[in-house]
Amino acid sequence: MPNYHNFIRLMKQVAFIGLFFVQVGCSSFKGTELAYEKIPTSSLDKTIEYGVYTPPNWVKTERLPLVLFLHGARDDHNTLEQYKTHRYFDQQINAGQLPRFILVTPNGGKGFWENWYDGSHNYRDWVMQDILPKVQKDYNTLDCPEHCSLMAISMGGFGALRMASIYKNSFSSLSAISTPVLSNENKQDAKVPLLVRLFFPLKRIFGPKLYNGDESQSIRSVWSDKNNVALQKIRLQLIWGDKDQPNIIRTNQRFHELLQKNGREHEYFIYDGGHKWVDWQPNFNRVINFLLK
Repeated sequence: MPNYHNFIRLMKQVAFIGLFFVQVGCSSFKGTELAYEKIPTSSLDKTIEYGVYTPPNWVKTERLPLVLFLHGARDDHNTLEQYKTHRYFDQQINAGQLPRFILVTPNGGKGFWENWYDGSHNYRDWVMQDILPKVQKDYNTLDCPEHCSLMAISMGGFGALRMASIYKNSFSSLSAISTPVLSNENKQDAKVPLLVRLFFPLKRIFGPKLYNGDESQSIRSVWSDKNNVALQKIRLQLIWGDKDQPNIIRTNQRFHELLQKNGREHEYFIYDGGHKWVDWQPNFNRVINFLLK
């Protein structure tokens, strides 16, 4: 009989411990913080995923500016939640350090946000023709271009500078963070790091040469062109780290100097850090305030 009671007591203890860990697991688990959706693309028989950040206590009757965020090569549409950037935005907004805004972050894979040379992916058109109009409608955002901005890191910065130069009447401001400003003008500037060349289908994306070999269509050329009136209207911010990747430091410095030489107004800032999220996120206050001022 004592053995039976001991057995029952042991089972109760095991059940209690199990319930405790279940409760701890449930209480520490936080559900999806961004709204995630998947939509078909109009240009090809594919779907594309994206996440949407809304500020604390947002309701649909509140009309807010829209920020389009283009992620880097190692990221996707879940990255803001992964690095708790949404929490950073919440804290900054609640503290009065940031204005209220809505942010959409599509999944661009490793495609440089380009319409691929081989025709298999049209990331730029998917974002501009499919995702952006849907988010504007679903979230009742303020009108573009006046209240639409581009924010991007690394590979995304290249895509953002290209996207705005092609859809030049769609945005009022752009911030490119730690961006490789690739160019055919200079062999060093056209050089893509070895790991990128190994793991990215660059020839499928760009073809034999960047910009189809037409340097007049390069990021450097179009953004510094005084006669490109529509693009000149977009407020531009360049940010990179003093310990960033060598090609990013070099190409951004050269791009900045060319913009200065041609009288193209822009803001630039060099932060203390490298090419990581831990370096980028502390600068997002500066970025959002620049975009939405």
